[in-house]
Amino acid sequence: MRIAAVIPCYNQAHYLGEAIESVLAQRRPADEVIVVDDGSTDETAQVAERYARVVRYIRQANAGLAAARNAGIRAATSDWVALLDSDDVWLPTRLAAQEALVTAHPEVGLVHGSYERIDKEGNLVDTRRHEAGLMLDAHDLLAYNPIAVCTTLFRRSLVAEIGEFDAAACGCEDRDMWIRIAARHPVMAVAEPIGRYRVYATSMSADYRRMHAGRMYLLRKNQDAHGGGCRGCRDAAAQGIRNARATLRQAARWECGAGFAAYEAGEYGLAWSHYRRALAAWPGLIRDVGLVRVLASLAKRSITGYNRSR
Repeated sequence: MRIAAVIPCYNQAHYLGEAIESVLAQRRPADEVIVVDDGSTDETAQVAERYARVVRYIRQANAGLAAARNAGIRAATSDWVALLDSDDVWLPTRLAAQEALVTAHPEVGLVHGSYERIDKEGNLVDTRRHEAGLMLDAHDLLAYNPIAVCTTLFRRSLVAEIGEFDAAACGCEDRDMWIRIAARHPVMAVAEPIGRYRVYATSMSADYRRMHAGRMYLLRKNQDAHGGGCRGCRDAAAQGIRNARATLRQAARWECGAGFAAYEAGEYGLAWSHYRRALAAWPGLIRDVGLVRVLASLAKRSITGYNRSR
């Protein structure tokens, strides 16, 4: 069993070294390490160059995350691919734990696992746990997505069978791929945390409207993932759409709450930032009379120049 680590990177030079180091620290080493620079304008190339002895560096014109992942997969020669986004990290037992699961269950097509969520500075936020060996099928993944990319390992041959990452899923191309794999092959998890997923305001997953559009696209695309007019797929996709809308509303409410807390603290610039994100996620919030009053107060203070956060 040979494993290729594929790390797409776009202007994340400040995290890339940590990501590469986490791959090189594996107790079961990766057989290939491929960094795909998606047209970065920062020092990504220089960081990758420091690891030239063990890392294959590929540069392409900026084409997006899906295209960068696809380029890395096409360049790989190993029979398994392990993904790692450049702002995330692997824990040292990642590949060893997943290789053991594949050995015990050779029929599996995709393996993932528990993971830790960390903030921008690398501090632990929480841990998302999966039951050992838990099987997920396409219906499960249509309804919700519990899989972190930084924990995924899949057979490279599946790409020829089901297709590459779909850039049209805009931010949700990973879930789209997992659904297509799960419709044909077993998906299993290891219980121990094997990756660290970074969450912060400027990450792709924090772009609420883009992520929502991606979810809507992939759910409609895969609503008959099993083929033959599968009712289970339709029902699961419908649940996924309800969950996606609830997620968007929840994000908007959180931003409103954070905005009001900043307003109460006199941090008016920060309050504006949160309220703009809330309204971008859910424009219907503007019908809330209380919110309109707060925004009017913020506007008044902005005009008078009173802003403690500047």
